[in-house]
Amino acid sequence: MVGRFDSANGDAFVLEDRYADDFVMPSLDAEQNVELLEGGSSGGYTWWVGTRRLRRNCNSLERLDDLDVQLFDSLQNMLFAGGRSHTFGYHNIRTTRVVNLFEEVAVAEPAGTQMFSANVTDLNGTDYTVPTDDTTYWCTPFSAPADKNYHMVKVSVTPDSELLHHLVVFACTRPHPGGSCKEMDRFCSALYYSWSPGMEDFYAPLEAGLPFGKDGTVYFALQAHFDNPSGTVGIVDRTSISFDYTDELREHDLGAMLIGGPIELLKIDPGHKAFFFDRMCPGECLAHLIPEGGITIVQTLEHMHSYGRSSGTEIIRNGKVIKDLTWKRYDFNHQRASVDKFQLMPGDSMRHWCTYDTMRANETITGGLSTQTEMCFAFSLHYPASIRECTEVTGATANDEACQQTQLHLRCGGRLSPRCPHRSNRLFLHFSEALAHAPD
Repeated sequence: MVGRFDSANGDAFVLEDRYADDFVMPSLDAEQNVELLEGGSSGGYTWWVGTRRLRRNCNSLERLDDLDVQLFDSLQNMLFAGGRSHTFGYHNIRTTRVVNLFEEVAVAEPAGTQMFSANVTDLNGTDYTVPTDDTTYWCTPFSAPADKNYHMVKVSVTPDSELLHHLVVFACTRPHPGGSCKEMDRFCSALYYSWSPGMEDFYAPLEAGLPFGKDGTVYFALQAHFDNPSGTVGIVDRTSISFDYTDELREHDLGAMLIGGPIELLKIDPGHKAFFFDRMCPGECLAHLIPEGGITIVQTLEHMHSYGRSSGTEIIRNGKVIKDLTWKRYDFNHQRASVDKFQLMPGDSMRHWCTYDTMRANETITGGLSTQTEMCFAFSLHYPASIRECTEVTGATANDEACQQTQLHLRCGGRLSPRCPHRSNRLFLHFSEALAHAPD
């Protein structure tokens, strides 16, 4: 279903039934199984109301044709694009939203909040010029108010360059020096928040917030990944990130968790249409880290590079998949986060997987930080904050056979606290069971 203004029809608003079987402009379907009830533009918003049958019905003359996507009571993608004309074509301003069309969802702006922001800058605090290198990881340090404890309740990113591939905010135990940062040092490696092009503003659930302040983290590093394969010269980036925060602390602290496998294991030969790669985070390990009442995951962002085609995170309980967050059409240039809220209980396992299309590749694709290589990760926000990372590492050993070659980074205390010894956050499970629920 495509709702748009049509320049060929006197700029009238139309609702069209279109289809595409690849990353190409959607074509008009010979059968138009949609009906526009009303639509237009007012107050800076474009809107429309239309109808379409939910599913195929073989006994009905109004059944959907084979080109129509079936609508489900689950998350599906809606794409938005804007430009300077009403022609149907590529638009520079674009975003996406993952919604369940069967549910009514209202997002209210947080009230009574304050705001601070950070910009990508060079070491002198001035505008940052993107290098001509193929891949650049650049860190800008910033600090947050430290007079009392706070919760961040909204995060907004204003990207300024098409070369920006993603942003990651790291919590630090001391100020970061800034500069090149492909590898984060041990004082600044706690994942706090992540963003990729196409993501909307993040609104924390009313019962939780990202913690910082007097008894927690006040130093941060904003890591920006720039992708400049053509070596374009003179691109200035002024990307900014803003945080709405409150001193009215909510019930839970949100924490960030990284899920996935070691990228050094990825080796994909050319000629694959759907190369499959997956990793497990076993329940035997997670049982030591998740509190008795479980944790609630509120956002999940899947991340691959340009050969990625689909990915997913599964929650497995008693041998059965009870939750499946699958992205059937991953788009490297238009990434998005699921806001489907669900619980992870002690004993649950997580399986994360990715597929890759290397039909256009001329050589073996390996895992790496460059966008010409590949990744397979998911970033999740959850509460109460319990797990920082669930990834496999090569060459690791553990006494617990169920957790062999699995590195689980523990969260130290109720907040990300600089008083917590950093080394205690990176012990293997069999060394750190007693720390899993330690208060400090």
